[in-house]
Amino acid sequence: MSNFLYTFAGNYLRSRTGFSVGFTGPDGSGKTTVIDRTIERLGDVFASAHAYYHFRPALFGNLGEVAHSAGIKKDVDRNYSDPHRGGKTGLLSSLARLGYYSMDYILGYFAKVKTKTRITRLVIFDRYFTDIICDSRRSRIYLSPRFLNMWRRLFIPSLDYNILLTASSETILSRKRELDEKGIRDINSRIDYLTSQKGYLKVLNESTPDEAVTLILGHIFSEQHKKNIKRLK
Repeated sequence: MSNFLYTFAGNYLRSRTGFSVGFTGPDGSGKTTVIDRTIERLGDVFASAHAYYHFRPALFGNLGEVAHSAGIKKDVDRNYSDPHRGGKTGLLSSLARLGYYSMDYILGYFAKVKTKTRITRLVIFDRYFTDIICDSRRSRIYLSPRFLNMWRRLFIPSLDYNILLTASSETILSRKRELDEKGIRDINSRIDYLTSQKGYLKVLNESTPDEAVTLILGHIFSEQHKKNIKRLK
């Protein structure tokens, strides 16, 4: 029985015929359209075999709602149409948020992501932990990008493909004005920092969404081919 359990656990952890993709970028970079087109282009294989998550696996509830239920917080700001509405948090609050969300990423990955990618399933995240690094105002985790990237490498399960989708400040402002020019520049500078890290692909969505999707899928198919060849050896 012990040998069976050991072999079963090993096969479960090593099995991976599906893959996961995360999209991160400033509001106005065209993420929603590019994600929809990506799913559409992969429809022949994954039409009814994909899962979509926003920001995190959401194994745990919204932090504000949880604090409210526990009696720690009296009111909950539910104005979700303005994701940058919250004020700047201090060090302890940022660390508490980081710890809470990290537990969701770690446990949620094995409960919701790995269960799908181990078989032929596609998992897509509209934002992932990368968004905490790139857009601290949204998550209200005001910590150094280098510290957050180190934390990611140590503790956060990696997705197979991490797409950093962006455009120039002028292009983004012409599409959506949820951020000012400085906010866009700050996010783009952090995207440039992550571009130098292994496992990230920066895509400039300055033209049509289909061009961005073609570039993304070309990258994914090329990398998947390399992985499949490696498995056969």
